[in-house]
Amino acid sequence: MNKDENLAKAEDFKKSAERMYKDSISEQHPFSRFCRLDESTKLMKNAANHFRLAKDWRNAANAFLKAAQIKKENGCNFSSLYEEAAKMQMKYDKTAALQTLVLQAHSHCAQGEMSSAASVKEKIGEIYEAEKQHLLAAKSYSEAFELREMNALIVPLSTFDLLLKAAELKVLVEANKQHIQEAIQVYENVRVPRI
Repeated sequence: MNKDENLAKAEDFKKSAERMYKDSISEQHPFSRFCRLDESTKLMKNAANHFRLAKDWRNAANAFLKAAQIKKENGCNFSSLYEEAAKMQMKYDKTAALQTLVLQAHSHCAQGEMSSAASVKEKIGEIYEAEKQHLLAAKSYSEAFELREMNALIVPLSTFDLLLKAAELKVLVEANKQHIQEAIQVYENVRVPRI
């Protein structure tokens, strides 16, 4: 299929998904409503994938976000759809992608998936670090450490690398004495458990 065919197919799937979603609102029986919402999600994901094939990143991201919204309304796990939307958004708007990844981390936390939330926070930190936003990267790495710590009975030593990375980034920001003192404190705290 060429770009125009994929765009036309995407629009068809999107319209069908929206129709199915509207039908689900008036549905009285819970099981029928669930089925209609599930079908609407599938159609919206198909639309997103066709937008992706056509390299229409913005519409692909919006379709993935709409599918996540529908799936959330249906009481199902929707975190992976946020991840797909963020991948599309990274191609045209990193700020929007970061906001979507934050939503993904929150959805993992709400479902008790702390390890998955930590992985997303770590990914956010990597993006901020690449963008030279060191304080925001340090904050994300620290949050990732806290989530991993919360999830484990015994915190693996490799998890402390997140704290060390956060401390390193704080020192890079500027010659701010408070950040340097915080970094020193982190290094001292991490060094003690490793000895």
